[in-house]
Amino acid sequence: MAPSDPGRSTAQEPSLTQRLVSGSLWNLAGTGISKAISPLFVIGVARELGAVTFGELCVVQASIGMFGAFATFGMAQTLTKHIPEFRREDPAKTGRILALSIWATLAMSMSLGGVFFLLAPYVSGTILNNVSLSSVLQVAAVLLVLQSLVQVQVGMLSGFEAFRSLSFSLSSQSLLYGLATFIGAVFGGLLGAILGNVIALLIVMLINARLIRIESDRMRIPIRLQGCLQELPILYRFSMPVALGGLVSAPMRWLCSVILVNTPQGYFYAGLYYASFRLRSLFQVLGDAISHCILPLMASLEGYKNTTLQRANFLAVSLGWIHESGFFDSLEQHAFFHERSRYSCAWEHCVDRFGKKNCLPIIFERVKDDPTYDLQRVFRFLGVDDSFQPDVNQVRRNRQRFNRNQTAIDRLTDLKHKLREHNMGWLVNCAKLLRVREGLALANMTRSKYPHRLSSPERHAVMHQYFRDDVKQFSRLINDDLSVWDC
Repeated sequence: MAPSDPGRSTAQEPSLTQRLVSGSLWNLAGTGISKAISPLFVIGVARELGAVTFGELCVVQASIGMFGAFATFGMAQTLTKHIPEFRREDPAKTGRILALSIWATLAMSMSLGGVFFLLAPYVSGTILNNVSLSSVLQVAAVLLVLQSLVQVQVGMLSGFEAFRSLSFSLSSQSLLYGLATFIGAVFGGLLGAILGNVIALLIVMLINARLIRIESDRMRIPIRLQGCLQELPILYRFSMPVALGGLVSAPMRWLCSVILVNTPQGYFYAGLYYASFRLRSLFQVLGDAISHCILPLMASLEGYKNTTLQRANFLAVSLGWIHESGFFDSLEQHAFFHERSRYSCAWEHCVDRFGKKNCLPIIFERVKDDPTYDLQRVFRFLGVDDSFQPDVNQVRRNRQRFNRNQTAIDRLTDLKHKLREHNMGWLVNCAKLLRVREGLALANMTRSKYPHRLSSPERHAVMHQYFRDDVKQFSRLINDDLSVWDC
Protein backbone atom coordinates (compact mmCIF):
# COMPACT_ATOMS: atom_id res chain seq x y z
CA MET A 1 0.00 0.00 0.00
CA ALA A 2 1.34 3.39 -0.97
CA PRO A 3 1.92 5.82 1.87
CA SER A 4 -0.30 8.82 2.26
CA ASP A 5 0.87 12.04 0.68
CA PRO A 6 2.14 14.30 3.45
CA GLY A 7 1.33 17.32 1.33
CA ARG A 8 -2.33 16.40 1.47
CA SER A 9 -2.86 15.56 5.11
CA THR A 10 -6.30 15.83 6.57
CA ALA A 11 -5.06 18.50 8.99
CA GLN A 12 -4.55 20.90 6.09
CA GLU A 13 -7.92 20.21 4.55
CA PRO A 14 -11.20 21.95 5.42
CA SER A 15 -13.38 20.29 8.00
CA LEU A 16 -16.07 17.84 6.99
CA THR A 17 -18.81 20.38 7.66
CA GLN A 18 -17.07 22.97 5.50
CA ARG A 19 -16.68 20.44 2.70
CA LEU A 20 -20.37 19.53 2.99
CA VAL A 21 -21.51 23.16 2.85
CA SER A 22 -19.13 24.05 0.05
CA GLY A 23 -20.03 20.95 -1.97
CA SER A 24 -23.76 21.53 -1.47
CA LEU A 25 -23.48 25.14 -2.62
CA TRP A 26 -21.50 24.22 -5.71
CA ASN A 27 -23.92 21.38 -6.48
CA LEU A 28 -26.84 23.73 -5.92
CA ALA A 29 -25.34 26.17 -8.41
CA GLY A 30 -24.66 23.44 -10.98
CA THR A 31 -27.95 21.60 -10.68
CA GLY A 32 -29.90 24.83 -10.35
CA ILE A 33 -28.46 26.28 -13.57
CA SER A 34 -28.86 22.93 -15.30
CA LYS A 35 -32.48 22.46 -14.31
CA ALA A 36 -33.33 26.10 -14.98
CA ILE A 37 -31.85 26.06 -18.50
CA SER A 38 -33.27 22.69 -19.51
CA PRO A 39 -37.01 23.64 -19.50
CA LEU A 40 -36.29 26.71 -21.67
CA PHE A 41 -34.71 24.60 -24.38
CA VAL A 42 -37.43 21.97 -24.00
CA ILE A 43 -40.04 24.63 -24.74
CA GLY A 44 -38.06 25.89 -27.73
CA VAL A 45 -37.50 22.42 -29.18
CA ALA A 46 -41.16 21.47 -28.65
CA ARG A 47 -42.37 24.60 -30.45
CA GLU A 48 -39.94 24.02 -33.30
CA LEU A 49 -40.65 20.32 -33.83
CA GLY A 50 -44.35 20.30 -33.04
CA ALA A 51 -46.16 18.24 -30.44
CA VAL A 52 -46.04 14.87 -32.20
CA THR A 53 -42.41 15.07 -33.38
CA PHE A 54 -41.35 16.31 -29.96
CA GLY A 55 -43.05 13.25 -28.48
CA GLU A 56 -41.04 11.07 -30.87
CA LEU A 57 -37.84 12.75 -29.70
CA CYS A 58 -38.75 12.12 -26.06
CA VAL A 59 -39.53 8.45 -26.74
CA VAL A 60 -36.18 7.98 -28.53
CA GLN A 61 -34.35 9.57 -25.58
CA ALA A 62 -36.32 7.37 -23.17
CA SER A 63 -35.29 4.28 -25.15
CA ILE A 64 -31.65 5.36 -24.88
CA GLY A 65 -32.10 5.92 -21.15
CA MET A 66 -33.54 2.43 -20.70
CA PHE A 67 -30.59 0.74 -22.43
CA GLY A 68 -28.20 3.14 -20.70
CA ALA A 69 -29.31 1.85 -17.31
CA PHE A 70 -27.76 -1.49 -18.31
CA ALA A 71 -24.70 0.05 -19.99
CA THR A 72 -23.38 2.00 -16.99
CA PHE A 73 -23.81 -1.03 -14.70
CA GLY A 74 -23.74 1.14 -11.59
CA MET A 75 -20.21 2.39 -12.36
CA ALA A 76 -20.97 6.02 -11.51
CA GLN A 77 -22.05 5.17 -7.94
CA THR A 78 -19.13 2.73 -7.63
CA LEU A 79 -16.63 5.47 -8.40
CA THR A 80 -18.39 7.98 -6.15
CA LYS A 81 -18.04 5.52 -3.28
CA HIS A 82 -14.58 4.00 -3.85
CA ILE A 83 -12.53 6.99 -4.97
CA PRO A 84 -12.80 8.86 -1.64
CA GLU A 85 -12.29 5.58 0.20
CA PHE A 86 -8.88 4.78 -1.33
CA ARG A 87 -7.55 8.00 -2.88
CA ARG A 88 -5.32 8.90 0.08
CA GLU A 89 -4.42 5.47 1.44
CA ASP A 90 -3.88 3.74 -1.90
CA PRO A 91 -3.72 6.05 -4.96
CA ALA A 92 -2.58 3.17 -7.20
CA LYS A 93 -5.67 1.13 -6.34
CA THR A 94 -7.84 4.18 -7.03
CA GLY A 95 -6.20 4.58 -10.45
CA ARG A 96 -6.85 0.92 -11.29
CA ILE A 97 -10.52 1.31 -10.30
CA LEU A 98 -10.81 4.36 -12.55
CA ALA A 99 -9.24 2.59 -15.53
CA LEU A 100 -11.34 -0.54 -15.04
CA SER A 101 -14.56 1.47 -14.76
CA ILE A 102 -13.83 3.44 -17.93
CA TRP A 103 -13.06 0.40 -20.04
CA ALA A 104 -15.85 -1.70 -18.58
CA THR A 105 -18.37 1.06 -19.31
CA LEU A 106 -16.99 1.50 -22.82
CA ALA A 107 -17.26 -2.24 -23.51
CA MET A 108 -20.77 -2.53 -22.08
CA SER A 109 -22.10 0.57 -23.81
CA MET A 110 -20.62 -0.36 -27.20
CA SER A 111 -22.03 -3.87 -26.93
CA LEU A 112 -25.49 -2.64 -26.00
CA GLY A 113 -25.21 0.11 -28.61
CA GLY A 114 -24.62 -2.56 -31.25
CA VAL A 115 -27.61 -4.56 -30.02
CA PHE A 116 -29.70 -1.39 -30.00
CA PHE A 117 -28.61 -0.63 -33.59
CA LEU A 118 -29.63 -4.10 -34.77
CA LEU A 119 -32.95 -4.07 -32.91
CA ALA A 120 -33.90 -0.56 -34.04
CA PRO A 121 -36.19 -1.71 -36.92
CA TYR A 122 -38.01 -4.16 -34.66
CA VAL A 123 -38.32 -1.69 -31.76
CA SER A 124 -39.64 1.10 -33.98
CA GLY A 125 -42.10 -0.99 -35.95
CA THR A 126 -43.40 -3.46 -33.36
CA ILE A 127 -42.95 -1.82 -29.97
CA LEU A 128 -43.06 1.92 -30.68
CA ASN A 129 -45.61 1.65 -33.49
CA ASN A 130 -43.64 4.01 -35.75
CA VAL A 131 -41.53 2.53 -38.56
CA SER A 132 -40.11 5.94 -39.47
CA LEU A 133 -38.12 5.99 -36.21
CA SER A 134 -35.87 3.10 -37.29
CA SER A 135 -33.07 5.25 -38.77
CA VAL A 136 -33.32 7.73 -35.89
CA LEU A 137 -32.90 4.95 -33.33
CA GLN A 138 -29.87 3.62 -35.19
CA VAL A 139 -28.20 7.02 -35.05
CA ALA A 140 -29.14 7.26 -31.38
CA ALA A 141 -27.07 4.13 -30.69
CA VAL A 142 -24.02 6.43 -30.69
CA LEU A 143 -25.81 8.57 -28.13
CA LEU A 144 -26.07 5.52 -25.87
CA VAL A 145 -22.28 5.12 -25.75
CA LEU A 146 -21.57 8.81 -25.12
CA GLN A 147 -24.28 9.14 -22.48
CA SER A 148 -22.92 6.17 -20.53
CA LEU A 149 -19.37 7.54 -20.56
CA VAL A 150 -20.52 10.99 -19.43
CA GLN A 151 -22.42 9.49 -16.49
CA VAL A 152 -19.31 7.61 -15.38
CA GLN A 153 -17.23 10.79 -15.68
CA VAL A 154 -19.71 12.62 -13.45
CA GLY A 155 -19.28 9.83 -10.89
CA MET A 156 -15.50 10.33 -11.03
CA LEU A 157 -15.73 14.08 -10.41
CA SER A 158 -18.11 13.46 -7.52
CA GLY A 159 -15.71 10.89 -6.04
CA PHE A 160 -12.85 13.37 -6.26
CA GLU A 161 -15.06 15.83 -4.32
CA ALA A 162 -14.40 18.21 -7.19
CA PHE A 163 -17.78 19.84 -6.76
CA ARG A 164 -16.66 23.06 -8.40
CA SER A 165 -15.59 21.18 -11.53
CA LEU A 166 -18.76 19.10 -11.32
CA SER A 167 -20.88 22.25 -11.20
CA PHE A 168 -19.15 23.56 -14.31
CA SER A 169 -19.62 20.19 -16.03
CA LEU A 170 -23.36 20.01 -15.29
CA SER A 171 -23.95 23.61 -16.34
CA SER A 172 -22.01 23.26 -19.58
CA GLN A 173 -23.71 19.95 -20.34
CA SER A 174 -27.18 21.44 -19.93
CA LEU A 175 -26.31 24.51 -22.01
CA LEU A 176 -24.57 22.62 -24.82
CA TYR A 177 -27.14 19.82 -24.87
CA GLY A 178 -30.10 22.16 -25.05
CA LEU A 179 -28.50 24.54 -27.56
CA ALA A 180 -27.29 21.77 -29.87
CA THR A 181 -30.69 20.04 -29.72
CA PHE A 182 -32.50 23.26 -30.58
CA ILE A 183 -30.17 24.12 -33.48
CA GLY A 184 -30.41 20.56 -34.78
CA ALA A 185 -34.22 20.66 -34.55
CA VAL A 186 -34.31 23.95 -36.50
CA PHE A 187 -32.16 22.71 -39.37
CA GLY A 188 -32.75 18.95 -39.36
CA GLY A 189 -35.97 18.15 -37.53
CA LEU A 190 -36.00 15.00 -35.42
CA LEU A 191 -32.82 13.53 -36.86
CA GLY A 192 -31.07 16.88 -36.50
CA ALA A 193 -32.04 17.04 -32.83
CA ILE A 194 -30.53 13.59 -32.22
CA LEU A 195 -27.33 14.58 -34.04
CA GLY A 196 -27.24 17.70 -31.88
CA ASN A 197 -27.41 15.47 -28.81
CA VAL A 198 -24.49 13.43 -30.09
CA ILE A 199 -22.32 16.49 -30.80
CA ALA A 200 -23.14 18.08 -27.43
CA LEU A 201 -22.32 14.93 -25.44
CA LEU A 202 -19.08 14.47 -27.37
CA ILE A 203 -17.97 17.99 -26.38
CA VAL A 204 -19.07 17.44 -22.77
CA MET A 205 -17.14 14.15 -22.65
CA LEU A 206 -13.96 15.92 -23.75
CA ILE A 207 -14.50 18.67 -21.16
CA ASN A 208 -15.03 16.10 -18.42
CA ALA A 209 -11.95 14.15 -19.49
CA ARG A 210 -9.86 17.30 -19.09
CA LEU A 211 -11.36 18.04 -15.66
CA ILE A 212 -10.71 14.45 -14.52
CA ARG A 213 -7.12 14.63 -15.69
CA ILE A 214 -6.61 17.84 -13.70
CA GLU A 215 -8.09 16.33 -10.53
CA SER A 216 -6.17 13.04 -10.82
CA ASP A 217 -2.89 14.90 -11.33
CA ARG A 218 -3.62 17.15 -8.36
CA MET A 219 -4.22 14.11 -6.14
CA ARG A 220 -1.35 12.16 -7.75
CA ILE A 221 -3.57 9.28 -8.81
CA PRO A 222 -2.13 7.35 -11.79
CA ILE A 223 -4.86 6.06 -14.13
CA ARG A 224 -3.35 2.89 -15.63
CA LEU A 225 -4.75 -0.32 -17.02
CA GLN A 226 -1.88 -2.41 -15.64
CA GLY A 227 -3.21 -4.70 -12.91
CA CYS A 228 -6.74 -3.33 -13.08
CA LEU A 229 -8.25 -6.83 -13.39
CA GLN A 230 -7.48 -7.45 -9.73
CA GLU A 231 -10.20 -4.90 -8.93
CA LEU A 232 -12.87 -6.99 -10.66
CA PRO A 233 -14.44 -8.06 -7.33
CA ILE A 234 -15.72 -4.49 -7.01
CA LEU A 235 -17.96 -5.11 -10.00
CA TYR A 236 -19.94 -7.87 -8.33
CA ARG A 237 -19.65 -6.67 -4.73
CA PHE A 238 -20.88 -3.13 -5.25
CA SER A 239 -21.62 -2.33 -8.90
CA MET A 240 -23.91 -5.27 -9.54
CA PRO A 241 -26.27 -4.61 -6.58
CA VAL A 242 -26.37 -0.91 -7.48
CA ALA A 243 -27.12 -1.75 -11.11
CA LEU A 244 -29.89 -4.19 -10.17
CA GLY A 245 -31.38 -1.64 -7.81
CA GLY A 246 -31.45 0.99 -10.55
CA LEU A 247 -33.07 -1.24 -13.17
CA VAL A 248 -36.55 -0.17 -12.15
CA SER A 249 -37.13 3.51 -12.87
CA ALA A 250 -35.76 3.73 -16.43
CA PRO A 251 -37.45 0.55 -17.77
CA MET A 252 -40.73 1.49 -16.08
CA ARG A 253 -40.58 4.99 -17.55
CA TRP A 254 -39.89 3.51 -20.96
CA LEU A 255 -42.75 1.05 -20.52
CA CYS A 256 -45.07 3.99 -19.78
CA SER A 257 -43.96 5.64 -23.02
CA VAL A 258 -44.57 2.39 -24.93
CA ILE A 259 -48.10 2.20 -23.54
CA LEU A 260 -48.71 5.84 -24.46
CA VAL A 261 -47.44 5.64 -28.04
CA ASN A 262 -49.69 2.67 -28.78
CA THR A 263 -52.81 4.71 -28.02
CA PRO A 264 -54.51 7.32 -30.24
CA GLN A 265 -52.44 10.50 -30.34
CA GLY A 266 -49.87 8.60 -28.29
CA TYR A 267 -46.78 10.58 -29.29
CA PHE A 268 -48.55 13.82 -28.48
CA TYR A 269 -49.26 12.63 -24.93
CA ALA A 270 -45.77 11.13 -24.62
CA GLY A 271 -44.33 14.58 -25.28
CA LEU A 272 -46.56 16.07 -22.59
CA TYR A 273 -45.53 13.33 -20.17
CA TYR A 274 -41.80 13.93 -20.57
CA ALA A 275 -42.16 17.72 -20.62
CA SER A 276 -44.01 17.59 -17.28
CA PHE A 277 -41.36 15.22 -15.95
CA ARG A 278 -38.67 17.77 -16.81
CA LEU A 279 -40.60 20.54 -15.08
CA ARG A 280 -41.12 18.43 -11.97
CA SER A 281 -37.37 18.05 -11.60
CA LEU A 282 -37.12 21.77 -10.78
CA PHE A 283 -38.47 20.98 -7.32
CA GLN A 284 -35.67 18.46 -6.65
CA VAL A 285 -32.79 20.94 -6.88
CA LEU A 286 -32.10 21.37 -3.17
CA GLY A 287 -32.39 17.68 -2.29
CA ASP A 288 -30.17 16.67 -5.21
CA ALA A 289 -27.57 19.30 -4.32
CA ILE A 290 -27.20 17.87 -0.80
CA SER A 291 -27.45 14.18 -1.64
CA HIS A 292 -24.87 14.26 -4.46
CA CYS A 293 -22.08 15.32 -2.11
CA ILE A 294 -23.04 13.14 0.87
CA LEU A 295 -21.92 9.77 -0.54
CA PRO A 296 -18.28 10.75 -1.30
CA LEU A 297 -17.98 12.47 2.08
CA MET A 298 -19.42 9.50 3.97
CA ALA A 299 -17.14 7.10 2.09
CA SER A 300 -14.03 9.00 3.24
CA LEU A 301 -12.23 7.89 6.39
CA GLU A 302 -13.20 10.94 8.44
CA GLY A 303 -16.81 10.80 7.26
CA TYR A 304 -17.52 7.30 8.57
CA LYS A 305 -20.43 7.44 11.08
CA ASN A 306 -20.29 11.23 11.17
CA THR A 307 -23.49 12.62 12.74
CA THR A 308 -23.43 15.82 10.65
CA LEU A 309 -23.50 13.82 7.44
CA GLN A 310 -26.23 11.58 8.82
CA ARG A 311 -28.39 14.61 9.56
CA ALA A 312 -27.69 16.05 6.11
CA ASN A 313 -28.61 12.71 4.56
CA PHE A 314 -31.87 12.70 6.52
CA LEU A 315 -32.58 16.23 5.26
CA ALA A 316 -31.96 15.21 1.64
CA VAL A 317 -34.20 12.15 2.01
CA SER A 318 -36.91 14.30 3.64
CA LEU A 319 -36.79 16.79 0.77
CA GLY A 320 -37.14 13.94 -1.69
CA TRP A 321 -40.03 12.52 0.32
CA ILE A 322 -41.83 15.88 0.24
CA HIS A 323 -41.46 15.93 -3.52
CA GLU A 324 -42.81 12.40 -3.89
CA SER A 325 -45.42 12.62 -1.13
CA GLY A 326 -48.19 13.49 -3.52
CA PHE A 327 -48.30 17.27 -3.16
CA PHE A 328 -47.33 17.95 -6.75
CA ASP A 329 -49.32 14.94 -7.91
CA SER A 330 -52.40 16.46 -6.30
CA LEU A 331 -51.83 19.68 -8.25
CA GLU A 332 -51.56 17.69 -11.46
CA GLN A 333 -54.68 15.71 -10.62
CA HIS A 334 -56.64 18.90 -9.96
CA ALA A 335 -55.52 20.30 -13.32
CA PHE A 336 -56.36 16.99 -15.01
CA PHE A 337 -59.91 16.83 -13.63
CA HIS A 338 -60.54 20.52 -14.25
CA GLU A 339 -59.55 20.12 -17.88
CA ARG A 340 -61.58 16.94 -18.30
CA SER A 341 -64.59 18.75 -16.81
CA ARG A 342 -64.75 21.17 -19.75
CA TYR A 343 -67.72 19.77 -21.64
CA SER A 344 -67.19 21.96 -24.71
CA CYS A 345 -63.80 20.36 -25.41
CA ALA A 346 -65.18 16.85 -24.89
CA TRP A 347 -68.16 17.59 -27.13
CA GLU A 348 -65.98 18.95 -29.93
CA HIS A 349 -63.77 15.87 -29.69
CA CYS A 350 -66.79 13.52 -29.95
CA VAL A 351 -68.23 15.46 -32.88
CA ASP A 352 -64.92 15.38 -34.72
CA ARG A 353 -64.57 11.67 -34.13
CA PHE A 354 -68.16 10.43 -34.69
CA GLY A 355 -70.03 13.27 -36.39
CA LYS A 356 -72.65 15.56 -34.88
CA LYS A 357 -75.61 13.41 -35.96
CA ASN A 358 -74.16 10.49 -34.00
CA CYS A 359 -73.84 12.40 -30.71
CA LEU A 360 -76.64 13.12 -28.24
CA PRO A 361 -76.13 15.40 -25.19
CA ILE A 362 -78.12 14.41 -22.09
CA ILE A 363 -78.39 16.76 -19.13
CA PHE A 364 -78.37 14.98 -15.78
CA GLU A 365 -80.63 17.50 -14.01
CA ARG A 366 -83.34 16.99 -16.65
CA VAL A 367 -83.06 13.23 -16.44
CA LYS A 368 -83.54 13.50 -12.69
CA ASP A 369 -86.58 15.79 -13.02
CA ASP A 370 -88.26 14.09 -16.00
CA PRO A 371 -86.62 10.77 -16.89
CA THR A 372 -89.41 9.68 -19.26
CA TYR A 373 -88.81 12.54 -21.69
CA ASP A 374 -85.09 11.89 -21.95
CA LEU A 375 -85.60 8.16 -22.31
CA GLN A 376 -87.83 8.84 -25.31
CA ARG A 377 -85.12 11.11 -26.74
CA VAL A 378 -82.63 8.28 -26.39
CA PHE A 379 -85.08 5.83 -28.04
CA ARG A 380 -85.57 8.17 -31.00
CA PHE A 381 -81.83 8.78 -31.28
CA LEU A 382 -81.19 5.02 -31.40
CA GLY A 383 -83.98 4.52 -33.96
CA VAL A 384 -86.18 2.30 -31.79
CA ASP A 385 -89.84 2.55 -30.79
CA ASP A 386 -90.28 5.51 -28.43
CA SER A 387 -93.81 4.56 -27.44
CA PHE A 388 -92.44 2.31 -24.68
CA GLN A 389 -93.20 3.88 -21.30
CA PRO A 390 -91.05 2.43 -18.50
CA ASP A 391 -92.30 2.72 -14.93
CA VAL A 392 -89.64 5.09 -13.62
CA ASN A 393 -91.23 5.08 -10.17
CA GLN A 394 -89.97 1.53 -9.66
CA VAL A 395 -86.37 2.51 -10.27
CA ARG A 396 -84.27 1.62 -7.28
CA ARG A 397 -82.61 4.67 -5.75
CA ASN A 398 -79.91 4.86 -3.16
CA ARG A 399 -81.83 6.61 -0.37
CA GLN A 400 -80.12 4.81 2.52
CA ARG A 401 -76.64 6.28 2.10
CA PHE A 402 -76.95 8.58 5.12
CA ASN A 403 -78.26 5.78 7.33
CA ARG A 404 -75.47 3.42 6.26
CA ASN A 405 -72.82 6.06 6.95
CA GLN A 406 -74.33 6.85 10.33
CA THR A 407 -74.43 3.15 11.17
CA ALA A 408 -70.73 2.83 10.29
CA ILE A 409 -69.88 5.81 12.51
CA ASP A 410 -71.86 4.31 15.41
CA ARG A 411 -70.04 1.01 15.03
CA LEU A 412 -66.65 2.72 14.99
CA THR A 413 -67.61 4.67 18.11
CA ASP A 414 -68.64 1.45 19.89
CA LEU A 415 -65.35 -0.13 18.88
CA LYS A 416 -63.47 2.83 20.33
CA HIS A 417 -65.23 2.47 23.71
CA LYS A 418 -64.62 -1.28 23.81
CA LEU A 419 -60.91 -0.81 23.09
CA ARG A 420 -60.60 1.70 25.91
CA GLU A 421 -62.42 -0.63 28.31
CA HIS A 422 -59.78 -3.28 27.60
CA ASN A 423 -56.85 -0.84 28.06
CA MET A 424 -56.22 -0.68 24.31
CA GLY A 425 -57.17 2.92 23.75
CA TRP A 426 -53.93 3.59 21.90
CA LEU A 427 -55.40 1.77 18.93
CA VAL A 428 -57.97 4.53 18.60
CA ASN A 429 -55.20 6.75 17.27
CA CYS A 430 -54.64 4.44 14.35
CA ALA A 431 -54.52 6.61 11.22
CA LYS A 432 -56.72 4.33 9.19
CA LEU A 433 -59.48 4.25 11.79
CA LEU A 434 -59.49 8.02 12.19
CA ARG A 435 -59.47 8.63 8.45
CA VAL A 436 -62.42 6.32 7.90
CA ARG A 437 -64.37 7.93 10.72
CA GLU A 438 -63.61 11.50 9.64
CA GLY A 439 -64.32 10.69 6.01
CA LEU A 440 -67.73 9.26 6.79
CA ALA A 441 -68.57 12.16 9.07
CA LEU A 442 -67.54 14.63 6.37
CA ALA A 443 -69.69 12.87 3.79
CA ASN A 444 -72.72 13.04 6.06
CA MET A 445 -72.09 16.69 6.97
CA THR A 446 -71.77 17.64 3.32
CA ARG A 447 -74.95 15.88 2.28
CA SER A 448 -76.98 17.17 5.21
CA LYS A 449 -75.82 20.79 4.98
CA TYR A 450 -75.51 21.08 1.19
CA PRO A 451 -77.90 18.47 -0.23
CA HIS A 452 -77.49 19.64 -3.85
CA ARG A 453 -73.76 20.30 -3.80
CA LEU A 454 -70.69 18.23 -3.10
CA SER A 455 -68.70 21.25 -1.89
CA SER A 456 -69.07 24.36 0.25
CA PRO A 457 -70.78 27.49 -1.14
CA GLU A 458 -67.41 29.25 -1.40
CA ARG A 459 -65.90 26.48 -3.48
CA HIS A 460 -69.09 26.22 -5.52
CA ALA A 461 -68.78 29.93 -6.38
CA VAL A 462 -65.15 29.50 -7.43
CA MET A 463 -65.99 26.52 -9.65
CA HIS A 464 -68.99 28.34 -11.11
CA GLN A 465 -66.71 31.22 -12.14
CA TYR A 466 -64.11 28.80 -13.49
CA PHE A 467 -66.54 26.89 -15.75
CA ARG A 468 -68.85 29.76 -16.72
CA ASP A 469 -67.28 30.42 -20.13
CA ASP A 470 -67.12 26.72 -20.88
CA VAL A 471 -70.83 26.29 -20.08
CA LYS A 472 -71.70 29.15 -22.43
CA GLN A 473 -69.55 27.62 -25.17
CA PHE A 474 -71.13 24.20 -24.64
CA SER A 475 -74.60 25.76 -24.71
CA ARG A 476 -73.88 27.30 -28.11
CA LEU A 477 -72.45 24.07 -29.49
CA ILE A 478 -75.48 21.95 -28.61
CA ASN A 479 -77.96 24.82 -29.18
CA ASP A 480 -79.60 24.33 -25.80
CA ASP A 481 -80.35 26.38 -22.71
CA LEU A 482 -78.14 25.34 -19.78
CA SER A 483 -79.37 27.85 -17.23
CA VAL A 484 -80.16 24.87 -14.99
CA TRP A 485 -76.41 24.72 -14.25
CA ASP A 486 -76.42 28.22 -12.75
CA CYS A 487 -77.87 26.98 -9.49
